[in-house]
Amino acid sequence: MMKRYILILISLFAVLSAVDAQAPLTAYHSDSFILRHRLNPAFTPEYDHISLPLLGCTSLSLESSMGMGSLIFDRPDGTLSLFTSSGTISKDELMKKVGGGLNFGAEAAATLISYGRHASEDCYRTLDVTLHAVADAHVDRSVFDMVKDVQNRSYTLGNTGLSASSWLDISVGETDRIDEHWTIGGRLKILIGLMNADLRLNRMNLNLLNAQGTAPAWTADGDVSMAVAGFDYTKEYKTYQSRPGGYTQVKGISRGGLGIRGFGIGTDLGVAYRMDDRWTFSASLLDLGFITWYGSRKAVSSGSHFVFDGFQNLSADDADPNGFKNQWNRLKDDIADLMRLEEVEKAARTNMLNMTFALGATCQLQPVTLGGLFTTRTHYGFSDIEWRLSAEVAPFSDWNFALSPAFVIYDNPRTQRFALGAMVSYHPGRYNFYIASDNLFFRVNRQLIPTSLNGGIMFGAAMYL
Repeated sequence: MMKRYILILISLFAVLSAVDAQAPLTAYHSDSFILRHRLNPAFTPEYDHISLPLLGCTSLSLESSMGMGSLIFDRPDGTLSLFTSSGTISKDELMKKVGGGLNFGAEAAATLISYGRHASEDCYRTLDVTLHAVADAHVDRSVFDMVKDVQNRSYTLGNTGLSASSWLDISVGETDRIDEHWTIGGRLKILIGLMNADLRLNRMNLNLLNAQGTAPAWTADGDVSMAVAGFDYTKEYKTYQSRPGGYTQVKGISRGGLGIRGFGIGTDLGVAYRMDDRWTFSASLLDLGFITWYGSRKAVSSGSHFVFDGFQNLSADDADPNGFKNQWNRLKDDIADLMRLEEVEKAARTNMLNMTFALGATCQLQPVTLGGLFTTRTHYGFSDIEWRLSAEVAPFSDWNFALSPAFVIYDNPRTQRFALGAMVSYHPGRYNFYIASDNLFFRVNRQLIPTSLNGGIMFGAAMYL
């Protein structure tokens, strides 16, 4: 039962993965990208703009420290099999790929409106309203160690969790040109929380050996917690089968009514130095802020200690305390005490935003623009560092094309990967349309499912005023 629940949790994480959705990093050096102020508030477009309703910037992107090809495998008959099945991947090879654990990050965003205008020749102001949804997860190495091949030994599971949130971001920004070289900018964000859920396996000790080091004595104890805002717990009362009394447990969660579940504040800061007509250097700090969730409902495990040393002195008489039915009922009650979640409190809870820091250098070589970008991002339980190069060409007056190879390093576990981004921008007359990706999908299996959990797409449209 425990193994099945853990496998479901891992599969859920695999479906949820994604990353930063402010705007495509591939467009950082592109003057043709009209929402460039989202990547650095010091960047000023040449024209005033307004995004087309609901189409200003829509994005879905994925990021993971492991590929899908390390978790799901093709069978000779064309079906798919999870890594736990025999004949897919050896335990030694799996643990080498896992490293310190498996990280996922996920974000989707939809811009409801983006508006910008020049208040003066040296001042540009913006208003953006964006709906965000983000999910981050970490599955510890110890979980893979157990579910791949359960053996008669001790396991200590922990440091595994999933965090998901959605909120409305209302941002006002201003960019000011100080002189012919320096430009600064900032955006103030009012964050309206809509939903938040946090599930954590803090600790689970499983001892599948008895004191003499032989089976079948099993012991277990653990610490699991769950906190939600914007959801309601569904609860049920269960009666013990082997002793008097009962307990109330959290059975699941259901969507609460629509409403505001939290408030927060954030900021984006940026600076740009234009050395000459060719070189520009820049830096930005994005999503520095927090959301406080009010009335967050928390549930925790009971903290019970489970011991099973086998069925003793079995009897066929149901009236006998050692009867199989009575011993079986005691086992089920002990497992229920270990696994159940109980609601304990309602309290405010604060989450930090996933912050991004960027340093960039841009070189204008008409009709080619070259750029280098260093970024570091924080996620739930891990962070990453990325070096990205980009080249943009404008072969026609209304078209821009960009490519941006990147190298990404994760800190927990220490892994790395390569990525390739691309963007196409079409800006006829007063309109600007674009489609971009910071991580292109390339490899797919026979079912056309990407074997990499890194990729995404962003698209949008705006009108010059």
